Amino acid sequence: MLHPYFLIPLSLTILAGGWLLAIHEPDVVRIIMRSALAAIALTFCTLILTGIQHAPLGELHRYAGHGLTIVVWLWGMFALGAVWRRDWPRLGVIIGRTLLLILSVGVTLLASISGYLGPTHAAGTGEETYNRFVMQHYFVFPVLLCLSVGLFSRWEWRPGKN
Repeated sequence: MLHPYFLIPLSLTILAGGWLLAIHEPDVVRIIMRSALAAIALTFCTLILTGIQHAPLGELHRYAGHGLTIVVWLWGMFALGAVWRRDWPRLGVIIGRTLLLILSVGVTLLASISGYLGPTHAAGTGEETYNRFVMQHYFVFPVLLCLSVGLFSRWEWRPGKN
């Protein structure tokens, strides 16, 4: 198993890779970003479908959640590097896109953690706790993730740009 401190240099390396590729190969950055967004969408759809049929597909749902967390984390780090390099003179754009990426990663982490706090892992939860879990894990976090990733991708690839 990887030590948690390994994530810091790995994240910085991915961020630097996004920065350097944005300088030398902007078309490759565009392909990587669109491929990562497709992977996020596919993993998210897998989560929704396995969440609907949670009883027989519980393990697949759990691993799809792990996969979504990993893909969003890697996409976020790479996108930060690319955004910071490409939009360097425009500070407001950098701040806005950075906040959307941080929101995407944070919401993904919260959604993943909330899955382990639900009724299948905590026996004897009350009705209020269950209702709170359902609202957060089924509705609030998925909607926030779709909005943050969707806004970032819409902002990134507007019609007529590139």
